[in-house]
Amino acid sequence: MISFIVTVKDKKILDAILEMELDKEIFVPYDGMASNEFVKVVETDLGRFIENSLGMCQGEKIVYVGAEIDEKTLEKIVKSSADIACIQRNKRHGLWKFLFHTFIPKTRKFKDPLSPVFSFKREVIGNSISNIITNPFPEIVTHTRYKTMELINYGKIDDSCMGKFRYLLYESKRNGELHRLLKFSIAGITSVIASEILLWFLLIIKIDLIIAGLASIELSILWSFVINDIWTFFDRRKKGILSFITRLIKYNALSIIGLIINVIILIVLSKFFGIGPLTANLIGMGVAFIWNFASNNAWTWLI
Repeated sequence: MISFIVTVKDKKILDAILEMELDKEIFVPYDGMASNEFVKVVETDLGRFIENSLGMCQGEKIVYVGAEIDEKTLEKIVKSSADIACIQRNKRHGLWKFLFHTFIPKTRKFKDPLSPVFSFKREVIGNSISNIITNPFPEIVTHTRYKTMELINYGKIDDSCMGKFRYLLYESKRNGELHRLLKFSIAGITSVIASEILLWFLLIIKIDLIIAGLASIELSILWSFVINDIWTFFDRRKKGILSFITRLIKYNALSIIGLIINVIILIVLSKFFGIGPLTANLIGMGVAFIWNFASNNAWTWLI
């Protein structure tokens, strides 16, 4: 049996599913769609509807339809033999992709971490799904043990931002990535303090300003690297001196790029947009911080 969970209010999709010659059951949250013996109306609240439907499904395969899709693509999803098969929209909002890949690392296998139409085998989820908000896809790929996947390219589908943000915040708290961001921030603050102390000391002993500045910057990078390596990303460290040196080189390179980003934003905002240097520098530091955390999360301490 195949279980269909249909959250999109589209009669054409429902009719297409009903016409499929399959042993099936269909769950919908809308009373107006419950017009056939196969349809079961479970819950009007979307999040609870999805959780309840997953708990009630009897099928060996579950197909989730959360957006309008053509019949041919839907058939590909249904017929796939992979543990997970999903559409991957060719055009996505880059910000959401960036945020999900940064704070929910297990979604990085998918260029579209919020696929609205997908199928999965019942055996891969067990009882591990909870707290569905609007889209169960990131929950499933994050907390299940699947071995095979099939990605099907598709066009752009618009969906709401609030549900994505709520799930991103919830999951990043649950998987520790929000806590990791806090640790990274603390490491950055302490590295600034260490840098300022060294710069002050070197200037007192009459070291050239440029040399003192470069030394304090490098100390700041090394300081924050050590703290992040033994504390922030301790669970991702690979053993061995070669691995340590590789991480250090990567971190240095990304930090220098972050510094360049900071300086460029400072100059552009202050010179061309009339923003005060202190405000422009704060904006540059904020953007550089985002760059440093995201790039090191994705590359230096790669999962």
